[in-house]
Amino acid sequence: MSSRNLAAAAGAIYLSACAVGPNFNRPAAPAATGYGAAPVQGATTATDGTGGNAQRFVVDKDISAQWWTLFQS
Repeated sequence: MSSRNLAAAAGAIYLSACAVGPNFNRPAAPAATGYGAAPVQGATTATDGTGGNAQRFVVDKDISAQWWTLFQS
């Protein structure tokens, strides 16, 4: 078999691997009732030690485009 025929055969096999059967049905999205429905708590629990202050959750507050600077990263 010549290299040209071998390349054509390899290409055909490669492209046939990408085919999706004619009976493909998109799976249904998972039911996610209650996802994110928990009320937002006011703050986390504080601990002793460096960086152990309680975090506060502020709704609708803008976050800096350079958010990583808030963490001194």
